[in-house]
Amino acid sequence: MDTPEEPGEPFYFPRGPWGLWLRVIMPHIGADALMNSTIRERLRRAQILSTLVFGLFCVSVGLIPLAFLPSFNAGAFGGVVLGFIIVLFTTSLCRANRVTTASTLYVLGIVIAISIGQSLFPDNKIGLQDIEPFDLFVVPIVFAGILLPRVWSIVIWAYGAIFTIVILSIIPHRSNLDQYLAGSGIYAVVVQPILLSALLAVVSWIAAGSVNRAIEQGDRTAEVTRAYQSVTDQKQRLEDAIAIIRDVHARVANGDLTARAPTVKGELLPVAVSLNLMLERLSRSLAAESALGGMEQSVQRLNDVVSQLAQGNIRHPIPQQAFGPLNPVAYNLEQLRNGFVQVTRNSNALVNRIHTMTQEMLQQQHMLDQALVEQIPYEDRAFIQSMQERLSHMEADLTNGIEQLQRFLARFAA
Repeated sequence: MDTPEEPGEPFYFPRGPWGLWLRVIMPHIGADALMNSTIRERLRRAQILSTLVFGLFCVSVGLIPLAFLPSFNAGAFGGVVLGFIIVLFTTSLCRANRVTTASTLYVLGIVIAISIGQSLFPDNKIGLQDIEPFDLFVVPIVFAGILLPRVWSIVIWAYGAIFTIVILSIIPHRSNLDQYLAGSGIYAVVVQPILLSALLAVVSWIAAGSVNRAIEQGDRTAEVTRAYQSVTDQKQRLEDAIAIIRDVHARVANGDLTARAPTVKGELLPVAVSLNLMLERLSRSLAAESALGGMEQSVQRLNDVVSQLAQGNIRHPIPQQAFGPLNPVAYNLEQLRNGFVQVTRNSNALVNRIHTMTQEMLQQQHMLDQALVEQIPYEDRAFIQSMQERLSHMEADLTNGIEQLQRFLARFAA
């Protein structure tokens, strides 16, 4: 069954009156649809049908004078009307891309016209001279072989054979036909049109089959050509994609981890996506490794600084921009070191003041002791001397402790 095709650029039509006729009657099939063998065969049948319809149109026009001159001829007039009806409906169906339906109508119209013509005889009797027109059934048989599926040739031949036998059996005969039948029998009368139409039906069957096989072979050849071209194009795309991926691998091997394969639609798109994901993860891993290495170095330097602080070495300031992500920790340690330095300075100043005040107090005490000794009786001086010795030992111990504290604080002084 015919189905309308999608509209597209119309198939090429020749110029001139014939091209205009083809544009009127033939379907407009898009050029992209011509890749299909069925559509190409339909277009071929449409071109042939256009020619046959034009021939029928010319015959119908030529029969118009015969229908009215020298007098009205009902048979000729009916043939003209039937011809124009077939032309009108066939043209409309073919234009609507119903080529098989239009071809069937055309062939059946011819069969009906022949059947009507061979059913109407003068005086309603058939004579020997009326036998030859039965050979006209070869015309729709040939047309069916060209326009329709090849089984139609056999169907029309069978119809023509049955119609011939029925007409010869039911319509009264003229005397010349009765005399011929009496001598030769009905077989001699019907064998010629039946065998002739049978021969042409077989030839049409074979020819239609050859055309179909040729079209199928051409379609297979076209498919092989398209498949080969598709494989060639695919091979070229693969080679281009492989070259791009090879270039990306070379850049990565040279240390350029920013290289990425273009994610263009194609056969190697999954490979390109996987490669890009792998390179992205590798870049992140190297960045994380570099950050971890920097962190380890910062921790090591910070550990050295803490060790120096633990040993009391607070003379040198801690650098603030040498520890990377641990710079805030270094800043806090520097604040702590500054606090230690300030406390040390204050403690050292306080110890110095204590030492000075202690020396002054001891001098005043020594002078006071000398004055008291001169006023104390001689017999009590031994006790006073022992007390002075004890005070001297205490003074020496206090002085020694202050000096040790000064030396200790001097270690932290800037």
